[in-house]
Amino acid sequence: MLSPQDKSGPSALVEMARWSSLGLYMAACIGLCTYLGLLADQRWHTGNAWTLVGFLVGTASAFYGLFREIRRLPKDD
Repeated sequence: MLSPQDKSGPSALVEMARWSSLGLYMAACIGLCTYLGLLADQRWHTGNAWTLVGFLVGTASAFYGLFREIRRLPKDD
């Protein structure tokens, strides 16, 4: 077990929590933006145009967060 003074890296439990929260982040981005697009379509009677835009914006923001998290990974030389 790692002690607080051990600087070798985060424990496996911390890494699992970090990656599982990333999955929740991705689902929330896509779901929220799609829902907002659906509300805009209902308000302005635009068919499914804003729902599609919301889905695409949510997907793009979710993958941006994923790539940002991947960039934080330690580099193995």
